[in-house]
Amino acid sequence: MLRILPLLLAATSLLSVTGCVERMMQIRSEPTGAQVFLDGRHIGATPVTVAFDFYGTREVMVRMEETTRRGERSLAPQV
Repeated sequence: MLRILPLLLAATSLLSVTGCVERMMQIRSEPTGAQVFLDGRHIGATPVTVAFDFYGTREVMVRMEETTRRGERSLAPQV
């Protein structure tokens, strides 16, 4: 029993860490400094990295003064 306890403890520790998934979306532009909106909410200037919790369609709008606007819908992967 004493020999099995360390193995059981190690297995339990590994299982507790493997269930965590951190989903990150990185948006970059050239030139940098463009304003980024995710689903209508301002999230910062490029380059920007933002975490998201769920899969599905997201709307990304990148806007820079005196340039053309461009928006796209992107399907986030289901993990």
